Amino acid sequence: MTVYKYVTPERVDVLRNGRVRFTQAAALNDPFEAHPCLTVLRESFEKRERVLLKSLEGRVPVHSIVAGEIMIPIKVRDGVAKFQRELATEWPMLSLTRKRNNLLMWPHYADSHRGFVIGFDDENPFFHQETPRTMSPLMQVQYSSKRPVVPRFEELAENLHEIVFLTKSDQWSYEEELRMFAKPKAANCVKRDNRGFEIYLFDLPTEIFSEIILGHWMFQREKAEIATLAKEKYPQIEVYEARLNETDFDLDVLPYDDKGKR
Repeated sequence: MTVYKYVTPERVDVLRNGRVRFTQAAALNDPFEAHPCLTVLRESFEKRERVLLKSLEGRVPVHSIVAGEIMIPIKVRDGVAKFQRELATEWPMLSLTRKRNNLLMWPHYADSHRGFVIGFDDENPFFHQETPRTMSPLMQVQYSSKRPVVPRFEELAENLHEIVFLTKSDQWSYEEELRMFAKPKAANCVKRDNRGFEIYLFDLPTEIFSEIILGHWMFQREKAEIATLAKEKYPQIEVYEARLNETDFDLDVLPYDDKGKR
């Protein structure tokens, strides 16, 4: 099968360089990313601190116990804030979809139909890496009206990213999103974007590229340049273009005609 990524025209660099960005949550467009419900975790932190403080009774001055009680909410607040920052910055992910031609995703992610869609072969081992553990396999996002709940501190496990990052608002369900995660240190190249976020770039196998769909409002010159580049670098790739359907609110995905005119 094929998975897809909707991109702006500037992301022709994915084709040119054979690299794709894994993006940390803080740099994504949904403010709820990496902001799960932390109530249970916060309460467990406070409980642990109070148990620890109680164990010191009789061994430290009373005023130290009182001061410790006062500091618990501040200490927990700072600890949870640090945990939140780590969630937002230390789990870069690649977001894909099985939607080949979606009328909401074209304007949202592909510069109002001026960009294009890249199709990848999801049977490629790149999407199923488990050893070495530098990347997760490709996983399905779940949708809910409730934010995911981070469990008590004692119950935190290695699959924390699955709890936090694989549940999104059901208002995004039309995307049918899939995600995979990578370790920042495994990136083949690291840059910085204009907002100050690290850009983690990972090499893609040449054979992973299966198709591209050129946007309806992409300039003809850009279509020709991207189609030529794609065919030169990836002989197996199929090139299509999106055109308005004659009768429906829909797009027809047709083989790209390099001699056609808009």
